[in-house]
Amino acid sequence: MNRYSEIIKLVAENHGETYSAVYQEIQEALHFAATNPDELARQRYRNTFGDNEPTPEEALEKLTTILRELV
Repeated sequence: MNRYSEIIKLVAENHGETYSAVYQEIQEALHFAATNPDELARQRYRNTFGDNEPTPEEALEKLTTILRELV
């Protein structure tokens, strides 16, 4: 399990959910962002992730990188 899978596992444990449920919820949130009817929201998504939907692990890695650059 990689670092980001471990984060998903910890979130699941802390919220009394299964790993699969948290993973799926993240996937659904990413898909919603990618297909959001609001053009500005889709543009922000594309600026962050490009044209592909990342896996939850890839999304966490990208978001972690962005946050590190801000501090």
